[in-house]
Amino acid sequence: MSFQYISIGSDPNFDLVLEPEERAELVERVRHIPRNKPLPLADFLNDGELAEGCIAWGRRYFHITAAGDVEPCAFIHFSNQKIFEKSLKEIL
Repeated sequence: MSFQYISIGSDPNFDLVLEPEERAELVERVRHIPRNKPLPLADFLNDGELAEGCIAWGRRYFHITAAGDVEPCAFIHFSNQKIFEKSLKEIL
């Protein structure tokens, strides 16, 4: 999973934000890996178009918190299932 740094807050550090060329390189790399390696990989900021919307809306992605909550999105904290209580197959 690829997450890009987004500078926010009252005193943001823009030194960590990717330059346009770096973002373009990341997009190409993220698209290259699943085509050429047996690894699922997604980039939250650039794969919405490929996933026909948010990649986290329950079709191709889910998130498991440190507490074991299985969520449809890393940014929307809703869960009614715990990975410690059921198998992932049962939850999905």
